[in-house]
Amino acid sequence: TFVGNGDFVELDVDGHTNLDNISVSGVSTFTGDAAFVGNVSIGGTLTYEDVINVDSVGIITARAGIDCNADLDVDGHTNLDNVSVAGVTTFSDDVTFQTANTNNLVLDKSDNSLKFGDSVRAKFGASTDMEIYHTTAGNTNFIKGTGNLFLQSNVIVLEDQSGNDYIRIDN
Repeated sequence: TFVGNGDFVELDVDGHTNLDNISVSGVSTFTGDAAFVGNVSIGGTLTYEDVINVDSVGIITARAGIDCNADLDVDGHTNLDNVSVAGVTTFSDDVTFQTANTNNLVLDKSDNSLKFGDSVRAKFGASTDMEIYHTTAGNTNFIKGTGNLFLQSNVIVLEDQSGNDYIRIDN
């Protein structure tokens, strides 16, 4: 059935229709299921719900949370605003904790060390009763604390930079 005033306005088809090539400009509404065999290309925004598999070449934007119940493999830089980890976290290389003064704290895998940048402090105790840090001003090293400082060993040796004994206390 064709309806219109001489221009093609509406086509109403009952039953099966086989169209070799169709191009639609404007809004299309499908009532019921739509089946596509092969690839489907979308040149704009696709909004959908209850999808099992998504294969996207570009950026995926989710309006709500993403629930990943299997491995998530991300290649390249990933910027996450808030991460909550429940379980084991494995880092395959160095880990850098950026500090306010940008001198940073680095867990160096290759050196098996925890490196504190200048003026980055290691603080101990509930009230930060003790702290250890280094500054670039005069290459000064600090161990500051309230109360007593105990060093327990059979021999206590303080050396200069060349390894010469500066102070030696034998038991």
